[in-house]
Amino acid sequence: MSLDDTRDEIARLEARIESLAEAAERSRKLIVIAKGAVALGGAALLLAAVGVVGWNTSLTVFAITAMLGGVVISGSSRSSREQALSAMAEAEEARRGLIDSIAPVSVRLH
Repeated sequence: MSLDDTRDEIARLEARIESLAEAAERSRKLIVIAKGAVALGGAALLLAAVGVVGWNTSLTVFAITAMLGGVVISGSSRSSREQALSAMAEAEEARRGLIDSIAPVSVRLH
């Protein structure tokens, strides 16, 4: 592989690493939102159970939907985040290998 090809591949890997880092951050945000939905649904059921708010079908459907949806989204997002972090680690390792293959030299200025 020529030096220019190696540099192009390193640039491609760096762009991929950045894209994967953004995907992992989006997944992390979804996990936080999903946990909030679970907590909101649980709080709604708890408030209805102790009589703070009136018990009705709409509230029950909302609470159960929020809780189940939150669990599903959290699990899916966690899986997506783990996959993105794993792919990011692989791309970083490949980039390190390419950088090592061009044998960069440290220059000391006095």
